Amino acid sequence: MTDDNDEMQQGGESPGHDGGIDFARLINAGRESRDLDYKAPIKWDEDDKRACCELVKDVLALANSGGGWLVIGVSEQDKDTFVKEGLTPEQSKSFEATRLSKFVNNYADPPVDPHVYKPEVDGKRFVCIQVPGFPDTPHICQKDFPKTLSSPALYVRNDAKESASVKNSADFRRIVERAIRQRGDQLLTSFRAILKEGIQPPAVPDEERFRKQIDEAHERWRELTKDSIGEKGYRAAAIFPARFDAERFDLQTLREMAENGNTDFRGWPFLFYSNMRSDLGHTIQDGHEMFEPQFEHFWRLHQSGLFFGCQVLYEDQRKEYRSENKFLDFDGFSMMTGEMLNCLKELYTGRIEDDEAIVLRFELHGMGGRRLGSTNPHRNMRRGAEWTSHIDPMLYPRTRSLAEWRAGLVDHALDICSYVFQRFNWAQPDLAECRKLIESMLQRPRPY
Repeated sequence: MTDDNDEMQQGGESPGHDGGIDFARLINAGRESRDLDYKAPIKWDEDDKRACCELVKDVLALANSGGGWLVIGVSEQDKDTFVKEGLTPEQSKSFEATRLSKFVNNYADPPVDPHVYKPEVDGKRFVCIQVPGFPDTPHICQKDFPKTLSSPALYVRNDAKESASVKNSADFRRIVERAIRQRGDQLLTSFRAILKEGIQPPAVPDEERFRKQIDEAHERWRELTKDSIGEKGYRAAAIFPARFDAERFDLQTLREMAENGNTDFRGWPFLFYSNMRSDLGHTIQDGHEMFEPQFEHFWRLHQSGLFFGCQVLYEDQRKEYRSENKFLDFDGFSMMTGEMLNCLKELYTGRIEDDEAIVLRFELHGMGGRRLGSTNPHRNMRRGAEWTSHIDPMLYPRTRSLAEWRAGLVDHALDICSYVFQRFNWAQPDLAECRKLIESMLQRPRPY
């Protein structure tokens, strides 16, 4: 097939790849997301201004939502059913990067810098438009087009995976948080570079040096619960700074960090700490640990800054929920993700630099054959029998700066929910309902 690309496969890459971009994965994903939007085959033609302005709306929405991809040549036949039709040579050739950028930026303020790729996947042509997230200022639509674009307007990708103008406080807050995070992280990084004469913190977490501490803590948990855990499921979270320093914090600082992390939203915190219960906790060689047997709740906090915590799922603890048909509670899990990330924030804020990376390794054990359900009698989870995990254990690993974790607390919790629920074979999790649960919980007055 003749090359007509503006930015095409280079250096003998295999079909569907370009400089490390896996176009086959984008095209074959088979579902849209906040950062992936499919479009049926079309020709770029400025004479069809309405169609071009529809793409402008999608570009602005992706740019204001952290960036992503527009894939041209994939049609939606039925709801959530996509077909890879591909483009004709004429349609593919019509997408010329300079013309597209000029048209988009006639409407965008500040300008957007989309990149056009034209890969061939499974013998078919596609156009993939990469849209970068805004660096520090959101992109406003500065011109109207009837029934398509409004001025002034901020377009975003909403929870329904649609490009729409901001209409609620949650969407607006996400944009504001992203702008603050982007601007703040740039300033912090610049200041650190100046103060440290250009020396940057390591980009890759020194994870292997934490692995021994994680494994020892996990083994301690198994030892403490060997007579009670049986077939119960449990969650495990390892949270630690990118840079390993065996004596980063002294023991008194660890106690203060544990007190900060002991934030109670629902009657039992993600990290339970009580300096009045010496029977439950004690000092170890390089930190503190605590085990509460009634709730089978264990954690360790090391001088390196590593937090490791385990707790049996309450769905498997409480007698009224115990049965052969084990489940993961939609409501409880959603809120737990918010508690966990709030704990991360409380542990490290003011203790490490905002631009230093924090690693989260979250695991769910005992998930094989477990279904997704709900203890809420008003929650319609009738399809829960279909939403079953065949993965055990289930691992969610992420690394972000402390500033980014803190600024996007709810969004990062939703990312965990989406990651886990999809692995229960729920293709399109109800993240809007997750958001309500998490935001409502984080706004509650503390029980104690």
